[in-house]
Amino acid sequence: MTARDMSLKSVIRYVLTFHDEYRAARDQDYEGAVTGVWDLLLNYYFNQSNGFVHRTQDKVEGGYVDMSSYQWVVRPNQPRRVRTPFLVTQCKRTAREDDEATWTEGFEQLRRYMRHMVAQHPWRHPQYGIIAVGRSVEFYKWDTAKSAPVLYAGRYDLLGHSAVVHERLMEIREERLTGR
Repeated sequence: MTARDMSLKSVIRYVLTFHDEYRAARDQDYEGAVTGVWDLLLNYYFNQSNGFVHRTQDKVEGGYVDMSSYQWVVRPNQPRRVRTPFLVTQCKRTAREDDEATWTEGFEQLRRYMRHMVAQHPWRHPQYGIIAVGRSVEFYKWDTAKSAPVLYAGRYDLLGHSAVVHERLMEIREERLTGR
């Protein structure tokens, strides 16, 4: 079975560590627990065999991104592969899943970090953002006309809406692998 054919629920059945980490999440856990779940997911969908790398607590102008995702790609007129940013993931603790102020804070951070990500790279390509608060997630895409991230999918429960979460991650992955 290929990754394309698998729903997130079936992925979870096969990736026991993810399942254990997801079930172990408690309200009193800090952001690190949520970041751990997303580290597992992102490394599953965007793995090193395709040139992907994920940096936690990546220092950028204005702060630290919880997770920055890059892909090493060949670019015209470049002597070697170039690290290309494509995804910013901001994580917030599980206890704040229903707190709109936390989602707003996550969005403000995402906007600041995505603006930095877009500005640092000369080759224009789709840029994405994820806000993960506990077991809930929203997906964003950078809108160049607005110079801001725009919600394009979410708010989803990671397991309750696993098929949709899987599709969003697969869309981003396909886009990166086809060089868009």
